[in-house]
Amino acid sequence: MKRAVSLYVLLLSFFLISATCSRKSSVPMKNTFPEILIPEGLGVNIHFTGAPERDITLMKEAHIKFVRADLTWSQVERKQQEYDFTRYDKLVDALELQGIRVLFILDYGNKLYGQGRAIKTDTQRRGFAAFAAAAAARYKGRGIIWEIWNEPNIKKFWGDEPDVDDYMALVEVTCEAIREADHDALIIAPATCGCDGGFIKKCAEHGLLELVDGISVHPYREGGPETVTNCYHTLRKIVENHFSGNESKPKIISSEWGWGLSYMAEEIDGKTDPQIRQAAYLTRRFCIEAYAGIVCAIHYKWREDNHGLIKRNYTVKPAYTAFKVLNEQLTGFSSSITRLEIGDVDTNYIFSFEGPLGKKLVAWRTKGKRTVSIPFGGRTAKGVDFLGTPVACKIHDNVLHLTISEKPVFIGMD
Repeated sequence: MKRAVSLYVLLLSFFLISATCSRKSSVPMKNTFPEILIPEGLGVNIHFTGAPERDITLMKEAHIKFVRADLTWSQVERKQQEYDFTRYDKLVDALELQGIRVLFILDYGNKLYGQGRAIKTDTQRRGFAAFAAAAAARYKGRGIIWEIWNEPNIKKFWGDEPDVDDYMALVEVTCEAIREADHDALIIAPATCGCDGGFIKKCAEHGLLELVDGISVHPYREGGPETVTNCYHTLRKIVENHFSGNESKPKIISSEWGWGLSYMAEEIDGKTDPQIRQAAYLTRRFCIEAYAGIVCAIHYKWREDNHGLIKRNYTVKPAYTAFKVLNEQLTGFSSSITRLEIGDVDTNYIFSFEGPLGKKLVAWRTKGKRTVSIPFGGRTAKGVDFLGTPVACKIHDNVLHLTISEKPVFIGMD
């Protein structure tokens, strides 16, 4: 499906872009996807605007490099063709000073253009596209990633029964308007709930892959994170079968995923501790996604008692510590990642992370404990678990004998 944007939309977008106050970045951000996922592509979902110092300080200390936030149409445009980005300006400015990029979700309906959340008419599409163009013009050159809608494949967020034709009509006019405002903009879609290969394939048949720079999904699933590789394999097959462009293929972005404590009540190492399991899953997820070549991965979410890295009262949870330890352990070691097939490959996950600072192993099992023997070139090793607690390492005849469990460990050579 290739619809040309009407002259009206182009003229309206040009007018809005010209009228928008241009903001210059004091800390230039690249309009490219991160080349290395850890730490540059890791982030969190937030549900605040403005510049809360306490939140941003904690993000900086955990080495968080991205936030994903709603840029809600109805909050920005309260009168037709008048846009107020003040609360978002404060957010972008404050994060930018700490080297944190923003992934903005362009989302939801606006009663000024019709009732309901879903976008189904040309009037709604023109209004939404003009809003997106104004946002792209305002934040041009500041490293923003633009995501078109949140989970349009389910009624809860689309606002009506999901419809690929309606969604893709919105994507096409919105992409045209954003690129008119900022030729170098990074655009991703469709941010599906789950790895909805059927919905994404239909979008691809409507031309999605030629319109966007990345395919985003929210790969929630039962159990641990290891099976997500099947999701990414499916997405890459869709891209291979439907992308006809001459430039680079769309990247894959995991733009929302996490586990709430209510799902974490199972035992881990013989004990029931949902917060520890939540933290272990976070580490395992990001390591798996780094290995899978994902360019940006967002944890759901930042501050909230159930899913959050920190509680509403700002108490730090083990998941926050795991995020921080992961970044500290693997920054400088993540240029190349290899999986070592040792023992039961369905249960043992052992990776060699290599980069300018050297080599580091990351290892865990999906269930139970087992001692494994890993070829090891170093004379001595230093290890910590996913929460930073020291781990005992035994090396004999260049072989590392390591007990692994559901709790990931990092092993560096000395």
